[in-house]
Amino acid sequence: MPTYRVIYNGYGANRSVYREQEITIDTPHDWSRNKLESENVMLLVHKKLHEHFGRYEILLVEKIG
Repeated sequence: MPTYRVIYNGYGANRSVYREQEITIDTPHDWSRNKLESENVMLLVHKKLHEHFGRYEILLVEKIG
């Protein structure tokens, strides 16, 4: 199962900025297979980030495993 590391900036209430936060996501999708799989990976990344922040900026998504 591939693991992806995501580095992002999150924007919270009262203009607070959480810079260069990092999460890892384990997913059965592998973005090196085809375009649909890469779209699924990015969809999961967006869903995971949206759980914590209404606004965010993705700085890096890399496959680490």
